[in-house]
Amino acid sequence: SLTLNRLLPGGVAHINGSTDACGYTGADGLTALYVADQAMNTNYYNWTVPAGSTGLTGQGTNTISFRFPSGFASGKITVTPSNGCGNAGTRSLTVRKYLPAKPDPIVESIVQSSCPVRIYNYSIPSMPSYTQSIQWEVPLRATLLSGQGTTSISVSYDHNALTGIVSAIPHSSCGIGSARRMHVDIPACPPLFTGNKSEQQTKYNPALIAATPYKLSVELFPNPSTSAFNIKVNSISNKPVKLSILDLQGRSLSTLNVIPNEFNKVGNDLKAGIYFIEITQGRSFKSIKFVKL
Repeated sequence: SLTLNRLLPGGVAHINGSTDACGYTGADGLTALYVADQAMNTNYYNWTVPAGSTGLTGQGTNTISFRFPSGFASGKITVTPSNGCGNAGTRSLTVRKYLPAKPDPIVESIVQSSCPVRIYNYSIPSMPSYTQSIQWEVPLRATLLSGQGTTSISVSYDHNALTGIVSAIPHSSCGIGSARRMHVDIPACPPLFTGNKSEQQTKYNPALIAATPYKLSVELFPNPSTSAFNIKVNSISNKPVKLSILDLQGRSLSTLNVIPNEFNKVGNDLKAGIYFIEITQGRSFKSIKFVKL
């Protein structure tokens, strides 16, 4: 005797290929490639692709290639294994055209604090998902010196006061994502740096500085951090700077006196949580929130 069986095709476990159609759309797009896992007892793979797709090759095999239609937003690719006895179950893969993700918050740090020209760095921690470049926009009267298209830029400001917005806008070949924005408030340089040609004003005048409140510029990074934080207080005054660390309830946890324009480490012994650091120099004051992970 000889036992005969009707062998139905096995199912496809996975369809392998990009779930992001960006770059694979329209006549100028790249060719997208999709491969189905081999199915048992199968001699034909029946594929369906989004309506309007062009250049489909490989129908009947476990590997196909094609281009998505222009204007494609989302859809499914399916494959059904078959043989002379019937069909197996259908396996599908959802594909979308992903726009760039919104960048993480912008971090500001000053790299040159001396007036009359101040240079600041602005950065985001990493390139957002599905993003090819970052388009930066800076306030009027500010000059973007370097870094356009990357995750970090340098911007210069003159001696005048300035308020405005720094924006990081993610771009890809699929489109433009949501912008991340940061409000900036740049104080005017003290009077001895206003550009007046008078010798009396251009000379360093400690008495004038002591009598004139000014905004402190502070670098604090990384923020958040799992260990210590680096802090530098940029100031035109040589007076000592007092640092006070407070918890969310306003309780003082520690204080430290530091020299301006020098880096120090703080917060290494803090537990995970949200804190504030208050910076005081003479009549000038600044408070910054920071996070310990």
